[in-house]
Amino acid sequence: MRPEWSGDAVRDAYELALVRAMVDANKPVLGICRGLQVMAVAHGGSLVQHLPDLAGAIVHRERPGAFVDHEAQFVAGSLAASVYGPDPVVVNSSHHQCVESPGDLVVSGWAPDGTI
Repeated sequence: MRPEWSGDAVRDAYELALVRAMVDANKPVLGICRGLQVMAVAHGGSLVQHLPDLAGAIVHRERPGAFVDHEAQFVAGSLAASVYGPDPVVVNSSHHQCVESPGDLVVSGWAPDGTI
């Protein structure tokens, strides 16, 4: 992982080790926001370092600590789709980074701008 990822190398190393240990133990992991980003990196993926620079990106954070609402769509047959249904749902977010590549993870949901 690149040191500029979060600015906290100890936290990054701990969380990556935790995700990798859970995978090695064949335990399920739920990652939300930063947790999803850690999971992607642990699985060989990468991040967009500054989401507002991504062409066509919707607003995912107006200011630190404030959430914005936007839609998300889930893949038919996925666990998320079985819970939320086939239609887009409104979710909230407050982040400036996003998953660029999920590594060997399977993506099951996207925002309208294509962010995972």
